[in-house]
Amino acid sequence: NLRFALTWDGLRINNNDGSVQIDDEEDITVIDKSDVQRIKIGRLNKVYDDEGALIDCDYGIRFKDASGAVTMETDDDGQLWLRNYLLVGPEDATSSQVRIGYNEDETKVNSNDAHEVFHAGEEGSDKEFIVYEDGFMKASGAEFTGAVYATSGKIGNLTVGEVSSAIEDSMGIEVVSDRGETFKVNS
Repeated sequence: NLRFALTWDGLRINNNDGSVQIDDEEDITVIDKSDVQRIKIGRLNKVYDDEGALIDCDYGIRFKDASGAVTMETDDDGQLWLRNYLLVGPEDATSSQVRIGYNEDETKVNSNDAHEVFHAGEEGSDKEFIVYEDGFMKASGAEFTGAVYATSGKIGNLTVGEVSSAIEDSMGIEVVSDRGETFKVNS
């Protein structure tokens, strides 16, 4: 049931599932069977003067979901915007183990109600790395090399923020407190 029309207004190709249109107003568009514009390639944001003449526009690609809400968009500067997040994986979205972007899922928030913005690893496993929008980071199986600066929390049995001269460790630890005191234990 493929139909097409070539008129002064442009080219339209229809089938039972929607249409593809090329014209001077909307450029290249893909419209679904519910008449929702799902993909647009060309001039996205047009700016007109008071007489209705086009004075500026941004070119790019825009994708929308079935409700017509924008889900992805590019612009003249090469930026890519996604509504939620980008899935990265070896095969497809179901095998993805990396998510980059704003995760709106209510279960993906930390104790400060901050949403995940980066998630690597199998969810719920002991090999996860998560960064939240407020800077909080969760890492399992992490290894840090170099200086670590902390004002509170715990590293093993050492409580950061309660450092005193009573360090009894033979592991060779150097601790600099916020008071400028340095304690060093040599092994």
